[in-house]
Amino acid sequence: MFPVFLRKRGTWTDLFRPVGFCDRKLSIDFFKNGYIRKTVGVLPNNILFNSKGTNSGLMKDETVDIRNFQCRMISNKGKGSPIIFLHGYMFTSDVWNEVGLLRMLEQRNIPFKAIDMPYGKISESAPRTSSAEKNVALLSAVAGREPVIVGASLGGYIALKYSVSNPVRGLLLAAPVMSMQEDLVKHYPDFKANVSIVYGDGDNIVSENEMKKLSKCFNAELKVYKNASHPAYLDYPERFIEDVLELYGAATGNENAHL
Repeated sequence: MFPVFLRKRGTWTDLFRPVGFCDRKLSIDFFKNGYIRKTVGVLPNNILFNSKGTNSGLMKDETVDIRNFQCRMISNKGKGSPIIFLHGYMFTSDVWNEVGLLRMLEQRNIPFKAIDMPYGKISESAPRTSSAEKNVALLSAVAGREPVIVGASLGGYIALKYSVSNPVRGLLLAAPVMSMQEDLVKHYPDFKANVSIVYGDGDNIVSENEMKKLSKCFNAELKVYKNASHPAYLDYPERFIEDVLELYGAATGNENAHL
């Protein structure tokens, strides 16, 4: 069973309102980009649907056993270094599908893993835990060798916790929380990977001043999305996709990332 949620009409925020539960059977209206879309049907665990409801064929949507956790994971084998996606506290791996990012990566044959992490409030993960150490250990088990990590909010914090003690090719951080903790900051001068930071100037959870400090620590560009909320990637999905591809191309040299 999993919850069905409706976003606040006309906005994209971290706030959700549960409207019911179903056994992978979805009937939900939602407002996005000026129109209402209705998706109805049964979604098998191993099949994803694009925005028109057609079978994607290549991406896998499955439950995997990782370090004593059972987590939902959306993945694509692709070619090259993988991108690991870490959602925010109030999201699941579905959010990367909502913005069209996973479809774009699949079309470009870029490998990725989007995991429902145990820290998530509504994650398809059993059990759930707020332990940073256990979440980092799970990430270690799936990350592979020198991944690129995209982390949003709490997912950005876990990405940083992992990256200060494990090699990565690149980090894209979307308004990471708790990023200036002393145990993290002391490692930042030694960081060699490509880093990009995304921030919505309407964010009411993370301050712009904190993101400016973080960008200086990494000598990284701070990309401010105007009039965007904490999950700025939902307000500007196309721009966010471009930023992910730009970072991935710079970090890996993968030609498939070039726009």
